[in-house]
Amino acid sequence: MKEGHFTLLDEAYGRLMERVTGVFTANEIPYVVVGGSGIQLAITSALTQNGKVSTAQKKYELRGLLRPTDDIDMAVKAERLEVGNALQELTASDPTLDVSLPYDRTPTVNITCKEGVPRRIHLNIQTDQAEFKGLTAWYDEIIAGGRPLTISYNNHPGFQVVVAEPEFLIASKLTRARPKDIVDIFNLLNVLNKNQVHRDRIKDILNRCDKMGCMVTLDAILADLQN
Repeated sequence: MKEGHFTLLDEAYGRLMERVTGVFTANEIPYVVVGGSGIQLAITSALTQNGKVSTAQKKYELRGLLRPTDDIDMAVKAERLEVGNALQELTASDPTLDVSLPYDRTPTVNITCKEGVPRRIHLNIQTDQAEFKGLTAWYDEIIAGGRPLTISYNNHPGFQVVVAEPEFLIASKLTRARPKDIVDIFNLLNVLNKNQVHRDRIKDILNRCDKMGCMVTLDAILADLQN
């Protein structure tokens, strides 16, 4: 794992995910986790709840499928001040966290976990459509359609987190189509049951955003998965 890049198998990253989403839930702030972190959650949920693999197998399989990242991507339905207050509440109740909130300039928040060696993890929090690139037209639907998933990592008993639907996660990645995005899409499709992801739904999402050209990339990935 690269220094400063994490997966849900890293205790600091998993615990921070649980704490941040938990404080949003407690403050009744509608949210969904998106981006690479949303992909990690969807993959972890799929592998740890199907009962088909042992704990040891899960860990090694996840290690190969979860792409390390240095952030947590979220879309919320709230004002920046409301989000900032919730995060300040979190750090006031948890002395192991230190938060930098440059909310007058950017929606990115830096949280340093002070337990052991300090680790900085970025929170990329979009609070409105303009900040959500790629699928701007779907912003409200993405949050409203979030799915609660139960996540268990290492020896953690599990926690609930709201994640964007797989079709939105994939469509968003397709609009960027960088090498890491292709890896994320391939890994997610590889672990999900074919009936859980609907190609026509992704096509509809991309069409509304004038991104139909991205379907070529999706079909190429689907063809590779068939081989």
